Amino acid sequence: MLGLAASVASVAASADGTDIGVLGECRVPTPTAGDALVESLVALVRTLEHDCKQRVTALAVGIAGLIDRRGVVQYSPHLADVVQLPLAERLSDALRCPVVVENDLTTATLAEARLGAGRGSRDLVMVGLGTGIGTKFMIDGALVRGANGFAGEAGHMTVDRGGARHVTGLAGAWEMYGSGTGLGVLARQAALDGTAPSLVALAGSAEAVTGETVSTAIGTGDVAALKVLDAYAEQVAIGVANLIMVLDPQRVILGGGVSELGEPLRSRVEAAAQRRVVGAAYRPAVPVVLAELGERAGALGAVLAAQGAAGRVENPTI
Repeated sequence: MLGLAASVASVAASADGTDIGVLGECRVPTPTAGDALVESLVALVRTLEHDCKQRVTALAVGIAGLIDRRGVVQYSPHLADVVQLPLAERLSDALRCPVVVENDLTTATLAEARLGAGRGSRDLVMVGLGTGIGTKFMIDGALVRGANGFAGEAGHMTVDRGGARHVTGLAGAWEMYGSGTGLGVLARQAALDGTAPSLVALAGSAEAVTGETVSTAIGTGDVAALKVLDAYAEQVAIGVANLIMVLDPQRVILGGGVSELGEPLRSRVEAAAQRRVVGAAYRPAVPVVLAELGERAGALGAVLAAQGAAGRVENPTI
């Protein structure tokens, strides 16, 4: 079985239905047009079949965007020319095997739930902190999909009605403040305000300060960087606390590139979220943990989804 993380076209293979492991990997640029995307994914599968000396019996693809229950890519923010593409059907016809197409954070959530930071938890929230914010949920061991398959877009929920306008046209979306982009904005504001000269010195100018600048400075214990991190963690915690109150999970998993800030970020988000949860003193604290599987989480989760496709299981549970 194969799982693909289409955003980077990386492939993970499973030797059988019980032992999940990476047998081969191939990376190519992701095409932005529908036909080219299908052709590229088929070529990747054929390459992996050759390299791993295995025939694909089921396939799953994780791709950023709105993916409906039929495996149609309705919209992808990173693939402007891919709209209403019946990707699962097209790949199944080409490869002659069962195919499931999921949102890429859905596959990462499935992997973390079964193989990573979510082990032992049947109710969890996955928060992917990257350029934007992606979220997915598991309730009683099952992925929450929604009526159309689009559930889990909490990064677009409004947290400040008077806030800055997002590229979607909405004002005050959570991911404007709690994403890696938001971290960069906070850091540049501090640099321009004159409260973070160390970040300016590190980046070369106030305008050049980014979230990566903060990450580097945190590693040296820089006070200004840690103050920026304090402010950023509060922004992440606003959404995390909201999700805790809505979903009552056993744990929250922080993934995505920003989560590589590690324990300094995790501990601050956990503490700030706890302060925002109503009735916190009378309910079990919800631990915030760091994702464990890294950039391969999406591909490993796709392998698990492929197992479900082979068994015709629409909503695999843990």
